[in-house]
Amino acid sequence: MFVKCFLLSYNIFGDYMHIIKNDKIFSVKYCSNFINKSLGFMFQKRKNYALYFKNCTSIHTFFCFFPIDVYLLDEHNKILYSYYNLGKNKIIWPKKNVKHILEVPSGLVKEFTLKDDN
Repeated sequence: MFVKCFLLSYNIFGDYMHIIKNDKIFSVKYCSNFINKSLGFMFQKRKNYALYFKNCTSIHTFFCFFPIDVYLLDEHNKILYSYYNLGKNKIIWPKKNVKHILEVPSGLVKEFTLKDDN
């Protein structure tokens, strides 16, 4: 299945990429600076987009007020590990070969079928 990805906008708070599959749009915010990487989803209400952390190997959910799905990715963005419906006050420690992380509000990407073997 072909999935189109393109960069839609840029501002000082990060780039936004939109993934389009079967006429459905899924937004991903590229966290590229210290502020974005430090805050993530902390202190926020549930969002309708995901966060992509480049060169990040671990996360925590302290002060995250909604459950998230977490995908640990290798250097080619292949999913190595998945955590679903991760509640607050959890830590995911660094794992072997992980280079990037994708954080998604739980249930947001059901129609996109992200799998470990993609």
